[in-house]
Amino acid sequence: DGTPGLGGLRTADLPLYGVGYLATRPLDRVILTEGEKPAEFLHNAGMLALGTVTGAGVTPSVEALRPLVGRDVILWPDNDDPGRGHMQRIAERLQELGVTPRWIDWPAAPPGGDAADFLDTEGPGVALDRIIADAKPWTPSARGDGALRFTPLGDLLAEPNEHVDWLVQGRLPTGGLSLLAGKPKVGKSM
Repeated sequence: DGTPGLGGLRTADLPLYGVGYLATRPLDRVILTEGEKPAEFLHNAGMLALGTVTGAGVTPSVEALRPLVGRDVILWPDNDDPGRGHMQRIAERLQELGVTPRWIDWPAAPPGGDAADFLDTEGPGVALDRIIADAKPWTPSARGDGALRFTPLGDLLAEPNEHVDWLVQGRLPTGGLSLLAGKPKVGKSM
C-alpha cells in the first residue's frame, strides 16, 4: 500500500520466497537456500526450491517454516560462516517442528558459493542430482565446531496472544521465564 516498513510484521515472520510453489508440488522434496537468487536458479533447473528472505543474520520463525512440515527438506547453505550458521539455526527450528532436514555439502564451493554458483559451474543434470542425493540428515552434533552460538532475543520473543496461559495476567506466563529483580534485602524472597 506504499506504507514504509512491514506493517508490524517481524522480519523473521516473512514467508519463505516461493512458498506458493508448495501447493503445486505437494509430494516433492524442497531445497531451501539463503536468498531468492539460488532458489530461482534451482527452480529454473526443475527443482522445488524456496529461499529465505531474512538475510543470514535473522532466522525465519517457526511459523514461517511451518509450511515445510511433512516434507523432505534439504538445506543448501552458502559457503561462508554466516550462511552455515543461518542454515544451522533453520535446521534447529525445523527439528522443533518434527522435520529432520538434510544438508548439502559442496566441498568445491568457492567462498560464499551457493546453489546459483553450483549451477553456473556444474549446470543442471547428473552433478546436481548427485549432490542432492548425497545430502546427509542433519543432527545437532553435525555442527561439530564447538562454537558458542547466540540467538537474538527478538528471535525468541513471541507476541502475546490469546494462546498464552497466564499465572498473573499479562505479567507471569505459565511455563514461561520470568525474572524478579530488585535491591538486596528488600524482600524479594518473600
